[in-house]
Amino acid sequence: LLAFHPPSWTIAMLGRQDSRIQVFPNADLNNPYQFDRLKVKVNSIDFTKEGKSLLIAGADSRVYRWRFVEQGQARTKSDREKTFERYVEHGSVVSVVRSHPQGRIFFSGDWLGRLLVTLLFDADRFGGRYDKNLFEGRVFSADQKVVKSSGRNGPAGISQLECSQDGKFIYLADESGQIEAWQVRGFIQRATLQAHRGTVLDLSVSPESTRIASLGRDGRVVLSELSKDELNKYSLKVIKEVPLLNARKLLFFSENQIAVGFADGHIEFIKVDGRIE
Repeated sequence: LLAFHPPSWTIAMLGRQDSRIQVFPNADLNNPYQFDRLKVKVNSIDFTKEGKSLLIAGADSRVYRWRFVEQGQARTKSDREKTFERYVEHGSVVSVVRSHPQGRIFFSGDWLGRLLVTLLFDADRFGGRYDKNLFEGRVFSADQKVVKSSGRNGPAGISQLECSQDGKFIYLADESGQIEAWQVRGFIQRATLQAHRGTVLDLSVSPESTRIASLGRDGRVVLSELSKDELNKYSLKVIKEVPLLNARKLLFFSENQIAVGFADGHIEFIKVDGRIE
């Protein structure tokens, strides 16, 4: 597993052979932060907004946050203990976790198809842009954890989650091949699309936040777009499909270009206008 925090050039890595998580600040491979206390299988990792802590989705139904920068500065065992937080909310294996771009909340999905949003323990009371509608006006405090369920329960386990860069939408993909757009304000499902036959292996959102690229186990890359009509009704529509066998990862390189990585290590670029390079 890999996670990357572009503003700080910080990389997090989890090896296949052990449960040790390493974080390399400023892409410095010589002095990593290391964490090996977690003995459960890790399914997903993601940096929080500032790049100073890491969210960890465990197979024990928990989400953890490792505040690695504070751990490195801790002088006592008690202080070090406080840099590792446990969030207990799922009743099933957590498959994926993603931080919101504004930092104070994170989203998590599990293999039963449930989607939750959680307020971080140290979130301040007034810094959140979406608090009032997302959590129904509840007042927050630093010592209070708030969890809200989307009400989603299936139809299949959640395999991918990605936030739009503007923070307004969270996109999910599941094992049935369905893509869903959820509006963060109000935590409302706005649109769905049956994009693939079977599990979605990877998902990426464009810089302008309305285009979604998905890679399915069916060997296809599907590019879809979220739009809103004159009645304020949202829809997800396919604008391009490309068959690509043995593709493993994809990423929006720009609004009009997607990078696709393959099992043999080579990379191809898909352009929205139709060309493949």
